Amino acid sequence: MIYAHQSGTTFETLTEHILKCKNMYKAFDLQNKWTKTLNNYFSLIFKEEELELIMIWLTDAIFVYHDFGKRSDSFQYKLGKSTIKNNNGDHALPSAVAFLMKVEKDVNSKPYENALLLSEWGYRLAFVISSHHSNLD
Repeated sequence: MIYAHQSGTTFETLTEHILKCKNMYKAFDLQNKWTKTLNNYFSLIFKEEELELIMIWLTDAIFVYHDFGKRSDSFQYKLGKSTIKNNNGDHALPSAVAFLMKVEKDVNSKPYENALLLSEWGYRLAFVISSHHSNLD
């Protein structure tokens, strides 16, 4: 079992955390205003197929990849769920790297007209993932 958070003696699995994030986003964006705004913005830049990819990346970055690095033994060690300690247990940077691997795979899967721009937006999202627990001052 892979864990994302600990509160006292209670542990939240990574799957539970992803579902919780999805539900929080749905509650936040109850009328899809945020999603529509993003869709409208990106539709000015990207063609339809590219737009679909960007929107998938946005939801993947928010729900799945922001804590993907918590799957590592070093993070699980921080929670007392692994006996292997490799580093400080940072999960944000490994999460961003995993997301970038997805971005590069997706961009290289088809001859997108705006492939370079797609990659740039993928890297921007990866930066957000890598710093989602940082002091952003």
